[in-house]
Amino acid sequence: TPPTTPAHHINESKPAIIKAAARGDLEAVKRIVEAAASISMAEKNKTMNQAPIWTEIFPVENNDRSSRDGNSDNIQTTTIIQEWFDVTATTMAAIRGHHHVLQYLLEEGADPTLKGCPKDAIQNDDDDPVVADQKELHMNAFDVSKDLYKKIRSCRRSHDLLTVCKPYWRRCYYSSSNASKCKRETFTNIPLCELSQLKDTIRRVPPISQYPLKCADYDESLVDTMPTFAIVGQKRKEAMGVMNQ
Repeated sequence: TPPTTPAHHINESKPAIIKAAARGDLEAVKRIVEAAASISMAEKNKTMNQAPIWTEIFPVENNDRSSRDGNSDNIQTTTIIQEWFDVTATTMAAIRGHHHVLQYLLEEGADPTLKGCPKDAIQNDDDDPVVADQKELHMNAFDVSKDLYKKIRSCRRSHDLLTVCKPYWRRCYYSSSNASKCKRETFTNIPLCELSQLKDTIRRVPPISQYPLKCADYDESLVDTMPTFAIVGQKRKEAMGVMNQ
């Protein structure tokens, strides 16, 4: 049954790293990550991969026609509360086309598989379905890059950065945007390789100056994927072999 009134949203404030990623402030992102890394690797991973939780609250009317006289309806209202993760700093950088911020986060081991549902994209219209039914709103950095890379020059480079990273990553049990079912208390998902190997792969992507200004001139072979993916694929097999021992 659809909600009887528009969903009501309650926000957590966005962490500083996501705000910095949104405005493309690389130096601020670096300071935040380095401060967290000085505490511990776990704190660094938590800082890079955190996402605020927002809450969707909506009443649903249930019509009960089993009254004693058989003539009246008993209408009961159930309140449903659903929590969602918003997007991470990595996904935010991809959305905004801040390829330099995205590259830094990827090189530091930020997890691009984590999905989020951006609260700012939700409309409070009566006819809107609940968020769970709007699959296109649940996105990670890989999902974002598919939609934007042919539209914006900086997003084309972001797309290539994520393309060469993808074989190093696999989704984990907390990758979902559903914060009601999926808890992100510790961030154990890491690349299937050493960070130095991941950085080597990322740095194969050309600088933004080598990307054409016009979308029509975009050459998807600008990144030489065949040698890169051969190397990445081998490293993935080696990593999986170590994990299975």
